[in-house]
Amino acid sequence: MLNGDHTIKLFGAILTAAGCLFAASAWNRSRVSRLRTLDRLVQALTYMEAELAGKAAPLPQLALRLSRQTDGAVGRFFAALVREMDALGERPFCEIWTEAAEANLPELRNRERDAIRDLGASLGRYPVGMQREAIAVCRELLLREINAARQNEREESRLVWGLSASAGLLLWIVLI
Repeated sequence: MLNGDHTIKLFGAILTAAGCLFAASAWNRSRVSRLRTLDRLVQALTYMEAELAGKAAPLPQLALRLSRQTDGAVGRFFAALVREMDALGERPFCEIWTEAAEANLPELRNRERDAIRDLGASLGRYPVGMQREAIAVCRELLLREINAARQNEREESRLVWGLSASAGLLLWIVLI
């Protein structure tokens, strides 16, 4: 029979092991969310490029359509862009774009964030052909990031789950 001291240690060890596994689960959800966001960004950029090629639609109109057609973080990004379009003229578009991206696309890594920021500096500023080229460059970088993440997915997942389980087991041993 366990006395009170052993019961507390056992309970602490169980909570610690569960916490380690929860950390691995949180990492996995974050990875899935990032990939979903990147996929949706690529789809939105593909749509933007096609619209610019066909109709040369104004950016506020494109942002409005994308805010309605896209969900998740990317939909919130375009919705924030639409809300701030009234400030256009008082503030440069690239500033509005960057703020909306930073506030609504937190899962992006530095390279991805830089690519989105660079794209915002080109949109609405240059001829349509140059804007389409900037969109294509950004989209290609995001696609490379998606492919790299998917190639490393299995190894990273095993590593994170293994490290979390090992840390939980070691803490279990120390506490018991």
